[in-house]
Amino acid sequence: YLDAVNRGNTSKAQEMVDQAAKSEGYTLGPVTHLTNSEFNQFDVSKLSKSAIMCPAIYASMPGSKEWSFGGKRKISAYVSGDVLDITQPLKPSDSQRLSKLLGREIRDSFPAFSLEKRFGSISEGLAEAGYSAVIHAGPSDIKHIAIFSPDNIKSADPVTYDDSGNVIPLSQRFKSGSDIRYQPDSSVNGAFNFSNGY
Repeated sequence: YLDAVNRGNTSKAQEMVDQAAKSEGYTLGPVTHLTNSEFNQFDVSKLSKSAIMCPAIYASMPGSKEWSFGGKRKISAYVSGDVLDITQPLKPSDSQRLSKLLGREIRDSFPAFSLEKRFGSISEGLAEAGYSAVIHAGPSDIKHIAIFSPDNIKSADPVTYDDSGNVIPLSQRFKSGSDIRYQPDSSVNGAFNFSNGY
């Protein structure tokens, strides 16, 4: 990987990043998050509470139009975990999981009102059921994904750098942690302190 980066072979580096992401469970993506902020870590306290699936990190699904008012900086990222797609009829396994969570039978229709009423928000209810994100239709037929935790989203860039400007090796890129570039090594004294959030 480092050899490909050093030779400027971006396509080979991207291919290796894609493989590493999948092998670590980041199987969905790349999704696109637009922002006007510079950050390496999503700050959940700053996430919008007004969208239907909030609090969550919003992104456009692959192949979907991007949310035009989202910002000028584009973050391309992979998503990990168990993702529920409510643009399709519920699968029997999802119906069973939601039925168990809510204590009543759920069939094809998504129980948005019940989740919000019981858990305070749809996203918190789905997280309680073990989902990491939900795919749904947004305005202007944009297919969105709402990701519930920063631990489940990582940069899909072919190369990422630490705060000292060093290339982050693939072995650190897709470990658990809220930095979108990688999982910082907490054993390094004073390193990787990110003051800028979402």
